[in-house]
Amino acid sequence: MPGLANAVTSGWVQNKPKLKVLGRAFTQLHVGAKETVFSAHADLLCSRSNFFKERLQPSRKTVEGDCAICLVKMDPIKDDITYCTSCGQNFHGKCMTQWLGNNNTTCTTCRAVWVGKPSHSQLKCADLDADSFELYIQWLYNDQLSICQDEHDANWIFQLLQAHIAGDTLGDIEFQKAILAELIEHHMTRRSYPGETYVQHVYENTSGPCTLRRFLVDMYVYGVRELSEDKMPVQFLLDLSKALLKYRPADRPDINIALADYIKSDDNDT
Repeated sequence: MPGLANAVTSGWVQNKPKLKVLGRAFTQLHVGAKETVFSAHADLLCSRSNFFKERLQPSRKTVEGDCAICLVKMDPIKDDITYCTSCGQNFHGKCMTQWLGNNNTTCTTCRAVWVGKPSHSQLKCADLDADSFELYIQWLYNDQLSICQDEHDANWIFQLLQAHIAGDTLGDIEFQKAILAELIEHHMTRRSYPGETYVQHVYENTSGPCTLRRFLVDMYVYGVRELSEDKMPVQFLLDLSKALLKYRPADRPDINIALADYIKSDDNDT
């Protein structure tokens, strides 16, 4: 099966690589209980994940507008951008280097003693799943999900579901959409549905109404005609019952149309 970087015959999953904010600073991440080590560009992580933005660059403002020193527009894709860790103001890196080289020691905006972004940092992420995070890093850099799929390997579906659950922690909706797109592609090519084991896994590892729970419920509402109620989580059956009450059988939308809403991109995606 083609990955997310390739178009499929249905046209559901298409390559749409994002321009990446990389910067020069790297972060070493110790992920999971075994502290598996990963390295990634700090600016890339923070530009896509609220989880990392809050931990690595909490005071930083959005990179937009003109540099306060040279009054030229800042482009985080092309330019080296630095920022003041006190007030969060962004500047061209070369402009700030020149400013500090003229015997200045403070930020031009807040006048606090200049402390720029570190070139290297470390962060422990014990609550993140290492396998899911490895998938996330591959997706960030390559714009595709790199999972070795075997149609007889049930672990493949678990990896996708677990990665989507990790996406809740990471705060990256686009990553979660990519996961759902892969699950939808799997359904379209094989006409298969997540069984009770997968549903149990999701309901045991999520809480309250969430996108992944709604997605599984919709797959059963629009596609599955029979299920083993005694093997399904009680909350799933309640959610399913509520969803079924919305439509008469003859009025239910086609499953492909219903699931397409989960992976629609915003108009301002780049």
